[in-house]
Amino acid sequence: MADPLLPITLGVGASLVKVLLQANDYAREANLVGVAKEVCGILSWWKIRGGDADDQLAKQIAEVLADKTRGMYEECRDQGIDEEQLGGVVTEVEIIFNKVVGNDELLFLAVNDPDSFSEVLQGDIGQRRKNIESRLEPYFDKLVEAAVDEYVKLAPWSPKFQIEALKDLTNKVEKILKNTAKESVIFGRRPDIADSYYIEREEQVRLYNRVKKDPRLRLVLVGMHGCGKSQLASDLAQQCEKQRWSLVAWINAASRESVQSDLAELAQRLPIDRSDEPTQDQLINRCLDYFKSANATDRLIVFDNVEDINDLTGLVPRGDGLRVVATTTNEYGWKNQSWDQIKIGVFSREDSIEFYEQMLAEREWVLGPDHPYTLTARNNLAGAYKSAGRFGEAIELYEQVLAERERVWGADHLDTLNTRNNLAGAYDSVGRFGEAIELYEQVLAERERVLGPDHLDTLNVRNNLAVAYYSVGRFGEAVELFEQVLAERERVLGPDHPDTLNTRNNLAGAYKSAGRFAEAIELYEQVLAERERVLGPDHLDTLNTRNNLAGAYKSAGRFAEAIELYEQVLAEYERVLGPDHPDMLICNNLAVAYLSVGRFGEAIELFEQVLAEYERVWGADHPDTLTVRNNLAGAYDSVGRLDEAIDAWEELLPDCQRVLGADHPDTLGVRNNLAGAYYSVGRFGEAIELFEQVLAEYERVLGPDHPDTLKTRNNLAVAYDSAGRFAEAIDAWEKLLPDCQRVLGPDHPDTLKTRNNLAVAYDSAGRFAEAIELYEQVLAERERVLGPDHPDTLTARDNLAVAYDSVGRFGEAIELFEQVLAERERVWGADHPDTLTVRDNLASTYKSAGRFGEAIGLYEQVLAEYERVLGADHPDTLTVRNNLAVAYYSVGRFGEAIELYEQVLAERERVLGPDLPDTLNTRNNLASAYDSVGRFGEAIDAWEKLLPDCQRVWGADHPDTLTVRNNLASAYDSVERFGEAIDAWEKLLPDCQRVWGADHPDTLTVRNNLASAYDSVERFGEAIDAWEKLLPDCQRVWGADHPDTLNVRNNLAVAYYSVGRFGEAVELFEQVLAEYERVLGPDHPDTLNARDNLAGAYDSVGRFAEAIDVWEELLLDCRRVLGPEHSLTKLVEKNLEAAKRKMNPPDAPSPETDED
Repeated sequence: MADPLLPITLGVGASLVKVLLQANDYAREANLVGVAKEVCGILSWWKIRGGDADDQLAKQIAEVLADKTRGMYEECRDQGIDEEQLGGVVTEVEIIFNKVVGNDELLFLAVNDPDSFSEVLQGDIGQRRKNIESRLEPYFDKLVEAAVDEYVKLAPWSPKFQIEALKDLTNKVEKILKNTAKESVIFGRRPDIADSYYIEREEQVRLYNRVKKDPRLRLVLVGMHGCGKSQLASDLAQQCEKQRWSLVAWINAASRESVQSDLAELAQRLPIDRSDEPTQDQLINRCLDYFKSANATDRLIVFDNVEDINDLTGLVPRGDGLRVVATTTNEYGWKNQSWDQIKIGVFSREDSIEFYEQMLAEREWVLGPDHPYTLTARNNLAGAYKSAGRFGEAIELYEQVLAERERVWGADHLDTLNTRNNLAGAYDSVGRFGEAIELYEQVLAERERVLGPDHLDTLNVRNNLAVAYYSVGRFGEAVELFEQVLAERERVLGPDHPDTLNTRNNLAGAYKSAGRFAEAIELYEQVLAERERVLGPDHLDTLNTRNNLAGAYKSAGRFAEAIELYEQVLAEYERVLGPDHPDMLICNNLAVAYLSVGRFGEAIELFEQVLAEYERVWGADHPDTLTVRNNLAGAYDSVGRLDEAIDAWEELLPDCQRVLGADHPDTLGVRNNLAGAYYSVGRFGEAIELFEQVLAEYERVLGPDHPDTLKTRNNLAVAYDSAGRFAEAIDAWEKLLPDCQRVLGPDHPDTLKTRNNLAVAYDSAGRFAEAIELYEQVLAERERVLGPDHPDTLTARDNLAVAYDSVGRFGEAIELFEQVLAERERVWGADHPDTLTVRDNLASTYKSAGRFGEAIGLYEQVLAEYERVLGADHPDTLTVRNNLAVAYYSVGRFGEAIELYEQVLAERERVLGPDLPDTLNTRNNLASAYDSVGRFGEAIDAWEKLLPDCQRVWGADHPDTLTVRNNLASAYDSVERFGEAIDAWEKLLPDCQRVWGADHPDTLTVRNNLASAYDSVERFGEAIDAWEKLLPDCQRVWGADHPDTLNVRNNLAVAYYSVGRFGEAVELFEQVLAEYERVLGPDHPDTLNARDNLAGAYDSVGRFAEAIDVWEELLLDCRRVLGPEHSLTKLVEKNLEAAKRKMNPPDAPSPETDED
């Protein structure tokens, strides 16, 4: 009959075996001699054997403990205490001894002062004694006393060591092992799995059927990490053990070295001749020969976690009745070596969580809350929560496990350190970067102290810390630490080890994030070649490296290469992993790449496909699903589907707040994107308010120097600039630039972007010289850092060309636009949206330079391309239509201009809504067109209706609101409502000076208009005084050659003419004309107008012949350049006829002739 006490004491026996074997490692370092040294060698050999040898040793010790505590056990039973209650006592004792195993200090004391072992344990004994009932305390005390006595008796380093007792014990175990070996050999440490925990799957049935039917089976289970391959194999091994198969062996196959080590150890368990002390290779060969020649009994060998099939070359045994099963994530090469395959599908996260929750509940009930296996189950459940994106639950459970492991095992136990590392990773996942870094740094110091600087776990923590530095934008520290880890892994593990390759991959990613694209690409290409050689082209890590390389190509502006590689990787993922594999959802990256090159339709279609797959595979609340929803909203924004983008982000935001938390970086990113969408639709107030909120939260959560914080400061400055708050924008960018230089470095792409944006702000504020100087500096730096073909370099050239256009340097602007256009067509293709934008800008500059024919031809071409590429309703398409209407207007084709403006207005109201900035601008343009064709009543009515809408939507101080006020005043002036016009301009001028500043170009324009109005009502003195004060300001702000400066000089000449200062007028007209011809060219409309003014001045001072000469030449040029119906052409015809009449009046007497 079985001893009822033996199962109770078995756990303490197992704990005592662990203490003996672990303490033996310390004792071997001491200066033991004689018998003690010999017996330590026996225990060392026992530790190597492991497995069922440990189990049998624990059983023998448990029998001794049972005999010593039997009397107390029976007393307890007589008192009505059941075995479950006694089991609780045993668990407390187990915890005491398990803590010794994980505590270096206690092990040291156990070896160096074994007689005081019970005193060493007194603190823990007293602590655990508090957890039991008082009536159970005698049994607790007796069991502790018996266990300590047995330790002192069996420890060779103890003065009370009884060698005969130890030999008697080991001889019994040897005899048992020898007898059971004839029946069954159970080898290795397979993953623990109980039937009650296991979730049955279809693949399990297939596996069992194959094993049952094929006595020479070679089969591999293939699936992603965490899909349940090892659990399936472990369950199979457990069933084979229950059926008493003659051999069940579990081989750790993570590397060829581990396979060789386990096979050599397995040979020790088999009836193989070892009398000649064979080498490892000889043991392995004898092991393989044994399997070939052994009787055909049912046997199973599992090679678990094979990284590379080549690691098994020459090491896979064969024999009748021998089934060989392997598990791997790498499908490559197995079929070629005649292995059958079963693909293991994704083990759903819900099933994983259910599994771990059930395991934890049963372990707490069976083993107690502090048992090591219970703590492991809690740790695993926390990991499952983290994988499923349930970060709050994961962190709470990790923190609980950490506290328990520190209490039970001590702060330095390896499992305690692992839990700290896991908790740091969870903090990192939710954006609690400060806590993550602090914990990683703590774990790193502890692992260096406990394990040494070269231990693999120490290197892993260094790598994790580098990743955390990278996450918070501390790229310099991340790169430095990655480089250190890489050097250490190359030295410790070798250059081809998967962890070494992984570190190279991480270092390349850090280079990419730091804007060091060339180094990133070079390193990714090196890693790819190495992974293809070491792991094979189809290994998951190899595919991931190809994906990363494609991302680096995209960041460097090599879009064609990026898309080609993304498409290749996507096809390989689908072939290797199947279309439903989560990692196959790499097509998200391909969709981003499509977006970058303007392939919006394909991008949106792919994003929508990816989203459906994420929701199906991972669920709607998984963090990666939320990321795809964010990307899809961004795609809607990019193609001008702004309402859908805003709806998507507004729906996504509360889901992110609920799943990730309000402070998670991804949640803040969605709020930032939503603010950007508000900005895109002209909801500047909401955009700025939200940007300011997000910025405050980024600074609080991530810190002021995090890259996302810096980007949000940039976005807020952009919003200020767009809302006309130029001073705030400039101030924000001027403060941001040195921070970017300090945090990211002067050459980082985001630093260069900040310089560029500051130049834009200078340009918006009319500080053209500073803008151009900074644009030229940014262009030179981007060419040096990013290369001449990088998208940001091409953008810098485009911006510089726009700035040249703004200051009237049309020749340089056109030359640069034409250069950029050729480069964008070569790099991105003719249909890329940015290529089309450059064409649109070039057309605008042709118009500014008076090359109207070329401008209109190019606008019409660009419009057709926009309609074909982006669609008729895209906001950019509508912008080009608007620009074409402006061009028609400029050449006097007012009918076509008005027709097109009215069409654009209707489309913008339909597509964008009545309050979008572009819609309001079109209404302004249409009113200007009405004004130009003399439909003054309609123009004034349009502007009077537009003004309150602008004040409501943009605010009274917005630049475009001020522009509408100026235009309305001009319309009053056109219908000779001079009093209203002057009153409007006099009120507008101080507002412009307050909002824009006294030197802003638009402020100068309003001063010019007000002076013209004074001139119109014959307030010539005020007009001349205003223009004479304005002219030096224009020369200082714009430069002497700027068209608007020349226009002011022309107006001043007109004023001189009006008050009869003809000499000054003619002299100034002649100067202005010469400068117009030099700066703008002879055919520019402003040059033609200046010639008309000069002819009029000649006419007024009686220099009729000169006036007629000028007008006759001018008429021909106007007909050629502007067309016969243009208003200036008509005016010149009229002036020429009048001048001729003055020269030859019809009533003048005929000249007399002399008579002979």
